[in-house]
Amino acid sequence: MKSIQEVLQKLTIPCSDRSITQFQDYFKYLHQWNKVHNLTSIPEGNKSIIIHLYDSLSLYPHVKNHHHIMDVGSGAGLPGVLLAIAQPDLELTLVECSHKRCAFLRHVRHKLGLKNVLIINKRVESLPPSLSYDLVLTRAFAPLNTQWRYIEHLLDENAYILAMKGKIQPEEIVRSTQHIYAIIKLPPTAEIHHRHLIKLKKKPAVSRGTK
Repeated sequence: MKSIQEVLQKLTIPCSDRSITQFQDYFKYLHQWNKVHNLTSIPEGNKSIIIHLYDSLSLYPHVKNHHHIMDVGSGAGLPGVLLAIAQPDLELTLVECSHKRCAFLRHVRHKLGLKNVLIINKRVESLPPSLSYDLVLTRAFAPLNTQWRYIEHLLDENAYILAMKGKIQPEEIVRSTQHIYAIIKLPPTAEIHHRHLIKLKKKPAVSRGTK
């Protein structure tokens, strides 16, 4: 894949001239800010753009039927901003504790006209339970058991955490077994050999019969 349009076609994501321009502008702003503020380790260049675009938008089939989504530890907006561009009817809340990264997120929200994006500059564990979501995304955020401890109070009854992970560490899975609902293996790419999505969900309460 050599272009943004090829990535969208491969992932069967609807595209328009507007969305392609938004993707291009997002990475342009990211590289501009990165030179000054060191937001992320993503190097400049088309190859890097395609790698991170494909990796982030691989989530699209797993989020397209949801409406209220939180991206925790959003960083520079991967995958949250890219998903907001790909599906404008999603309501996405980006949670990031870094002030400089939130400043960048506000900049791209304004420049790209992303009215479906809300930005919260706080630690996720400090957010009130009244902010409930039907799906919470994480990417390179924290060990699974830590993620559950920080995020559980924000999940609706049928909601879950969808954690993007690379190579699975058995000990990490063991520590979170009681919350793991599914492990989805994503197709590897030439650059990223191990790609997984892990669903963490509340276990249904066991009903107790009366004596």
